[in-house]
Amino acid sequence: WIQFLDAEIGPGDHRRRYLDEINEGLHGLCQLLDSLKQFYRTPRLELERTDINQLVRGTERYVAQRIRDRSIDVRLDLAPSEIWVQCDPKKIEGVILNLLINAIEAVPDSGVVTVRTRIEAGPEARQAKISVQAEPSRTSAIHVSSTHGARR
Repeated sequence: WIQFLDAEIGPGDHRRRYLDEINEGLHGLCQLLDSLKQFYRTPRLELERTDINQLVRGTERYVAQRIRDRSIDVRLDLAPSEIWVQCDPKKIEGVILNLLINAIEAVPDSGVVTVRTRIEAGPEARQAKISVQAEPSRTSAIHVSSTHGARR
């Protein structure tokens, strides 16, 4: 259907914006499904040097329509510089997206969801921390930490 509509709706048509959003959302959903299939198929990780802040920025597009529909204010409070870690970016992106979706579902319309990234000193190494908090609600922040090689 998307291909049919793409051929029928010209570049100047006001409906093109909606079609592009649908197409982008569908593409993101397909990527997420591929990631989930890979996650459950094998525990093998595809480790690469990844900027956690960039992953957080990238997940917002998957929930953009839901955010607009409910007038939710998503605030990104990211560390001032890049946070480089050795991780599987698709798996971490899936975790961030899941936390973000849960927070969006936990807040009322016009609520606030804050996503923070920080580097903190841990007992053995520096830790990259990602927290997602729904406000106002009684939901507390959830932290995902990587203690292997967090660097600015």
